[in-house]
Parts: sequence; structure tokens; C-alpha cells
Amino acid sequence: MKKIILYIVIFSFVCLNQHELLAQKKGKSSKGGTQDDTQAILDKRIKTEALFLEGLQARLLGNDLDAIDKMKQVLKIDAKNAAACYELTRIYFEMGDMDNAEKYGTTSIKLDPNNEWYYIYLAETKAQKGDFQGASKVYENLTKAKPKDFEYYNDWAFMLSKQNKFKEAIAVYDLLEKKMGGSDEELIFEKVNLLLNIGDFDRSIGEMQKLIKLDPREYSYYGMLAEIFEAKKDFPNAISAYEDLLKIDPENTDATVALAKIYQEKGDQLKYNEIISRLFRNKSLDIDSKILAFIPFIEEMIDDTTKGKETLRLADIILEAHPDDPKAITAKADVLLNLNQKEAAKAAYISATEKGDCPLTIWTQLLTVLSEMNDNAGIMVYGEKAMEKFPQEPILNFYYSIGAIQLKETKAAISALEKGVALQNRNPQLLVQMYTTLGDLYSGIKEYEKADTIYEKALTIDPNNPTVLNNYAYFLSVRNIKIEKAERMSRKSNLLEDKNSAFQDTYAWILYQKGNYKEAKIWMEKAMGKNETLANGVLWEHYGDILFKLGDVDKAMIYWKKALEANPEDEDKLKEKIKTKSIP
Repeated sequence: MKKIILYIVIFSFVCLNQHELLAQKKGKSSKGGTQDDTQAILDKRIKTEALFLEGLQARLLGNDLDAIDKMKQVLKIDAKNAAACYELTRIYFEMGDMDNAEKYGTTSIKLDPNNEWYYIYLAETKAQKGDFQGASKVYENLTKAKPKDFEYYNDWAFMLSKQNKFKEAIAVYDLLEKKMGGSDEELIFEKVNLLLNIGDFDRSIGEMQKLIKLDPREYSYYGMLAEIFEAKKDFPNAISAYEDLLKIDPENTDATVALAKIYQEKGDQLKYNEIISRLFRNKSLDIDSKILAFIPFIEEMIDDTTKGKETLRLADIILEAHPDDPKAITAKADVLLNLNQKEAAKAAYISATEKGDCPLTIWTQLLTVLSEMNDNAGIMVYGEKAMEKFPQEPILNFYYSIGAIQLKETKAAISALEKGVALQNRNPQLLVQMYTTLGDLYSGIKEYEKADTIYEKALTIDPNNPTVLNNYAYFLSVRNIKIEKAERMSRKSNLLEDKNSAFQDTYAWILYQKGNYKEAKIWMEKAMGKNETLANGVLWEHYGDILFKLGDVDKAMIYWKKALEANPEDEDKLKEKIKTKSIP
């Protein structure tokens, strides 16, 4: 709309000049020019304005190069055309050509020093080039050209601060405040930040006190003032500021905790305990506010375990005030978990889930803890309860499947995952995880057609997922089908994750299936690593098979025997290999 209006203005300007010049054709101008001179001037003006309009039209259509050409043609005819220089500045700026943008921006201001937009584009161009000194000078000049446009003082101060010229920037804000004839909240905030950068606490305090006079009921001003006093180590005044804040907002948890911690820093542990305990015992304060205030205590405890006892005491105070609130119970459970008291934490999380309004986050936290404790029976029990309570949350199906898989409840795991993938439409990563697990389960029960379809779905979502690529490739190699495709996928998985022994084993096994035993041996040795004792029975068996194919039967026997010790469940297969010295 702005560009259309601009065209109308320019067109009107062209028509007006045409009427004026045509009127002059009837005789000589006041300066003695002839009709021919007047016609030449008219023709020149019409041509430049037509080219200018064509340039604007080209720019509107996105043809910047044509627009540049037209504006340069304007300047060939009329070298003092400031508007054409400005348009070239804008085009080059948006193209990222800051050198040319600066060149034409400088020229536009020389030709028309009263147009504020010329200054703005030149200043921003210099800033883009990292020339903050030049940008600040442009804004300084603009404030001289437009002394009543106060926003330009802010821009000037900002460009000075980008050069770390904080004192000069403060002086600009002082000048602006004087011109405005009074204080302004935004201006004072900017000034305070700059004053703190140079460590001038006294002036910062004075500026904050100005704000408080402007609005004595705004509690956040007292909080900022208190923080400045704290930074200055002026604890009595910091305490006084927080107390003033709490008179206005008595249940401000941030101020209460900050006040308590000042007393703690002063060594007054009794006063600290009194304030914090009063905060968390306050039954009129909602649980969410208390939890937000409590979280930093847990974070501090994680960094400093000596604070565990105190943090647990505070959790108990919250729980006393809200004994039936799952969030209060979970707060204590979180502390216990971080103190590595997992059994007690598990019991607390379970207790929280037994409350009617227990949110999903607590259920997932419980399932996470059960998973970390390898309590697979617990995962299935509470996973099933969680799925009943939140039937539309697929993450619960995934957790349940983990426990079921570990307990070899394959049908239950498949059923949970099938329901989960049907629900999942928000989290592609979770969907890929569920597809991968489902594919592995179907492969395990030899429903290969279903497995392949599911792996393909997973790769459609994430074609570069190394786990999907590896697992799909492995089960194809086990069936000894589509070996070329399996090799491509396995090679890609190893490129994506180059130190994964399981992926290396898969690739070695595929090379084995292709009869490339020498290279398979190299990859299997990579999979086993320098310390063979870290390898597992599957790797040893595969390595023995490769060695056998390479004719090293005695060494193959050694690894088959190691595999038998590690995997007694494969006794029949491995004993047959050892007995017959052959691969069935």
C-alpha cells in the first residue's frame, strides 16, 4: 500500500511539473531561458521520473537488478537525485551489499540532509558492517537534524553501547531526559543497565529511586533496587528494599527467598530458616508458587550434595502444608531421587499417582525411575494404570512396551506399541522409536513382512536414523535377502555413527553373508575393540564363524567356546559347531 501511495504522489508531482513547464513555453522564463531551454528541462524531468517509476515498479515485482539499472540511469541524467540514491541504498541493503548501500546512503544525505530515512538506512548499513562508531555518528547527526524525534537518541546511545562506550551512551540518555523534561521508565531502565556495566552502583540506585517515585506501588522496582544493593554488598538497604516490596506484595515468593538468602549470606541461619519455613508453611500460598520457589533449592542441591538434608527438610515442610497434593509429594520424591534414594523416591512417586488429580508428568517420571531401576514388573503395572488414565498419550505405551519386552511379554509389547503408533501425531522422534521397536519385535517372532513395512515407515519419517538403518539391515542379513540393500543401509549407519560396535557387527555380518570374509574380519575386530573382554557372545560367535570361513578352525573354536560361556541359551547351536567343527 505504501508503494502504491508513493507512485500516486510521484505521478501527481510529474503532472504538476508538466503543467508548470508547459505554461512557461508561452514565453521566456524569469531567468531569461528560451522556450527550447524549457522544453529540454521538461523532457529531462519527464525521462528521469519515468525511469524512477520503472525502477520502483521493478523493485515491487522483485526484479532488483532491473531496479538498480533504472536508478543508475536516473543518476546519469540527474546526478543530484537524492531519491534515486536512497532507493539504491535500500536495494543494496536488502541484497546484503553493504559497501554499495553505504556509498549511495552517504550520497543521499549529502544531497538531502533533511530526510530522516536517509540517515536511518545509512546508520543501519554501517551497523551491519560492524562500524558502530560510524553508525553512532550518523544517529548523532540525525538528532541534530531532528532534535525533537526522541527515538533517535535511543538509537545513538545503542550504537555507542555496542562499542562499549557506556559513559558516552549514559550521557546521551541524560541529554534525552533533559530534552524530554522528565524521567521515562524505559529510558531509566536502559540507563541503569549501562550504569551497572561500569559498576556505578550509586547512580544506579539513584535512577531506581526515581522510578519508585514515579510509581511507588510497582513492586518490581523495589526488587531491582534490592538486587543493586546486594551487588554492592549493602545488605541492610537490600533487606529494607525487599521488606518494602513485601509490604506491597506479601506473597511474592522470589522476594521472600531472596530476603532469606541475604540473611543466610550474613550468617544468620536462624532468620533464614524462619523466613523460608514461613513461606513454605503458608497454606494460603498456592502449591505452584511454592514449587517454583523450591526448584532452585533442588538445583543448588544437585551442585552441592551437602545441601541435601536442608532441601529435604524444606520438601517436608511443603508436604506438611499440602499432604494430599501430588505436586508436593513429587517435590519430595525429586529430592530423594537426586539423593540417590531410589526406593524411597519410587514409593513417593507411586504415592503421588494415587491422588486423583495427578498430572501426566508425574506418571512419566515414575515410569522413568522404574526403568532406571530395571523394575520391569513395576513398569507394566503402573504403565497400564497410566494408559487407562491418559489413553491418548503414546509415550505411556512406549514405556509399557519397554517393561513388557524385558519380561519377554512380546504380545503385550506389540499390542501397546500398535496402539501407540496409532495415537502418535505430535512427536516424530517418538514415532520412529516406536516403529523401530515394533519392527524389531515382529522380526523376533519372524513376521518379517510386517517388520519390513514398519521399518520402511520409520525411514520415511527419518531416513538418516542410524538405529533404524542398522536394525533393518541386520534382520535382512539374518534372512540372507536383499543383501545389497542391507549393505547400503548398514554402511550408512556406520557413517552416521562411526563407533557403535553393534552397527559394526551388523556390517561385518553382511560382508560375511556376501562371502567377503577378509573385510568382515576387519569390521568384526572393530566391533570387538582393542579389549576383547568387552565384547559379547554374539560378537564372539560371529567372529568365530568368520575365522572358520578363513580357514583358521582352531581359533574359531576358541571364540565359539567363549560365545557358549557367554550365551548358554544358544547351547545347542554352539555345541554343534564345536563338535562338528563346521557351521550348520
